[in-house]
Formats: sequence, structure tokens, C-alpha cells
Amino acid sequence: MDKFIPVNEPSLGKREKDLLIECIETGWVSSEGPFVEKFEESFSKKVNRKAIIQNKNYKLPAFNEVVIIKNSPTRLLDLIIETYDQEVKLRADGIIISTSLGSTAYNYSAGGPIVHNDIESIVVTPISPFSKFPRSIVLNGKSKIKVTIPKNQNYAIQFDGIVEVQEKSETKISYEYELSSKSIKLIDHDNNPKIDNFLDQILR
Repeated sequence: MDKFIPVNEPSLGKREKDLLIECIETGWVSSEGPFVEKFEESFSKKVNRKAIIQNKNYKLPAFNEVVIIKNSPTRLLDLIIETYDQEVKLRADGIIISTSLGSTAYNYSAGGPIVHNDIESIVVTPISPFSKFPRSIVLNGKSKIKVTIPKNQNYAIQFDGIVEVQEKSETKISYEYELSSKSIKLIDHDNNPKIDNFLDQILR
């Protein structure tokens, strides 16, 4: 052919050009070079995140919190909370079962503590409790929590803010919560809590 006819011309943006030039200038290959070092450094900083699961159902993971809350605006929700063979009765608008990651979300708004992200824990915080109950209980990450709801209760269960259960119980119903045995890995994620940014958001 006397004349070259291009079929497809690649479109390179600013970032692609910079990376290509860096590869050429550093003599980068697949087994060594600065890109491999960057990947290894980032991977070494990976952070594991575990979700709260209900009744061992991995299809509904909650990485921040599970919230059991009343549907009736004028009626409190009766709950029985059991962990480590100990049982506590609660009358409240609801209850928040939070991970450490989610401790700065709804849990904090309800008066719960801020827990460092690196600590595997489950935080139990009541919502507007009527009966005497600690503001929060912080349990270790291996804990299992059983929440029993007596009959004739109208409530919803939210997983990270999404309502997945709407119930008007005619019989007593129990739910079990624990941290999942599986986790997701976040690469190049700083695990330190951003306390200054967090306070700036809530105090502004």
C-alpha cells in the first residue's frame, strides 16, 4: 500500500502520557521498577473491613451499622438484648448495632462513642431509651448479640441506612448479630481516624 490508512487512533490523555513517559524514562518492566514498588507499598497498607451480619446472612452486610427502629411514631419498641448469657430488657425508639467504622455515623448522633477504626468491636447504642440503659456498650469483635422482639411490635431493620425488613410481629422474633468472618481489603487506605476533619464537619 502506498498510503497508510489509520483504522483506530488511540486517545491519550494527560495522565496516560505522563505514565508512559515515566515508564520509558525509568526503564520499567513487569518485575521491577518504581511502579512495582508503589504497588507493594500500597498493598502493605491494606486495611481489612468486616461487616455486621444478621442471622449469618452474608447477602446483607452492614459496614457501618444495623438499626432496629420503631415504625409507630407514638409507641416505644420493646427489646430483649442478650450477649454472653446475660439478658437486658430495653424500651426505646430503637437500637443501633455499629462497627468501629460506623461509630462516627448514626451511633455518634445517638450519643455513642467514637471507636478507633483499627479496633474490631461492636457498639450497641439505644435510640432515645425510656428504660435505664447505658448510653452505649462496646463489645469485642468476637461477640454475638441476640435481639428478641416480643409480639405486637411494629418495626423496621435498616442495613447502612437501607430498610430491608418491615415487620409487624404477631409472635416473638429473634435476630442474631456478629461481625462477619470474611472481610474486604482496602488498599492504600489510611486507618487513622480523621478526628480534625470529623469535628470540623459537626461543629461548623
